[in-house]
Amino acid sequence: MSDSAPAVLQHKGYTWNWTRFHKWSDRTAPIAPELKLITRHSRVFGMGSCFADNVVRYLTRDMGVNASSFEESRFYDPVSMLQAVKHLLVEPQYGRDDMWTTEDGLYANPFRNPRFRAKSYEELDAWSTRIETSAAQKLKAADLIVMTLGGTESWRNPRTLKTYLTLPFPDVFNAQMPGIAEFHNLSFAECYAALEEIYLLLRRHCPEAHIVFTVSPVRLTFTVSEKDVTVATCQGKSTLRAAAGELTDKYRDHLHYFQSYEIVEYGPADANLFGPDGAHVTDLAVALVMNQFAHQFLDAELRNSAAFELTSSMLRKHDFEHLAAVRPVDLRYPIIRLLRTLGLEQAALILYQRLRKR
Repeated sequence: MSDSAPAVLQHKGYTWNWTRFHKWSDRTAPIAPELKLITRHSRVFGMGSCFADNVVRYLTRDMGVNASSFEESRFYDPVSMLQAVKHLLVEPQYGRDDMWTTEDGLYANPFRNPRFRAKSYEELDAWSTRIETSAAQKLKAADLIVMTLGGTESWRNPRTLKTYLTLPFPDVFNAQMPGIAEFHNLSFAECYAALEEIYLLLRRHCPEAHIVFTVSPVRLTFTVSEKDVTVATCQGKSTLRAAAGELTDKYRDHLHYFQSYEIVEYGPADANLFGPDGAHVTDLAVALVMNQFAHQFLDAELRNSAAFELTSSMLRKHDFEHLAAVRPVDLRYPIIRLLRTLGLEQAALILYQRLRKR
């Protein structure tokens, strides 16, 4: 066989005349198309679990891209995310009767930040309206919409079946159960149906925008099911991953999958990708994921920036110890960017560490 001939599949002494394959033993970096959808002039909107904040933070602070997120709102499951999209683009999905009243007589919105408390419904409504008006404007104007999927465990109103963002806080939950909420673990069919409806709604109302689904690598910190937390985490992530995968295989028009979950869950064995609690990811994990995100979605100009080149060079060298010390948001120091542009990474690292101690 000549050097230019394509490789054929070989395994355990057998050879197959098949040229499309990717062996685990050959995997040195994730395989993904270079789409180059994000430029310095792009508008990006992120919504979903807490990992969406990492995407927005990286794009705004490190890359100078106009990126924003759904303020005061984290969506961990596809159904609550679908409710929000309908609320912003179609018609209101919740009103005054859906709001909570706490033990102290305060008001809370179960579909926005559950920590916020208002002294009156009018105050709560004004706060919610401001957030939702801003989110609707940013969503409709976005060139790229990134949706991070967190889990399948959800809490909903047992009468209306409207899904809350999270478990009701104690000042609502403890005195008003069981009428206030019920636990519901979403099935594959429910997740797929919600994601498909989200995609179709966005294609109808935001026809120019590209849509990215990704599964957050952050694990459950606890489960309220009868399962072990590792089993519950695996089931939830697997369900979301399967639904997102099947959907992005079916629809190719302006729809993409990004492998943030796989990058961390199947990351380098010698890298410290999870924190002490075993659930939340480290800064190194964020750097790994966002470097791949940049490789896949940023145009050539943005990928030539100092921030991208620093993490890329460290990842190529498997310099995890130094990379773990570099938080993406701290790449904004001009002097550090200059040193790294000149290739003086060790000097940049020393200066970076000194600046952090000030």
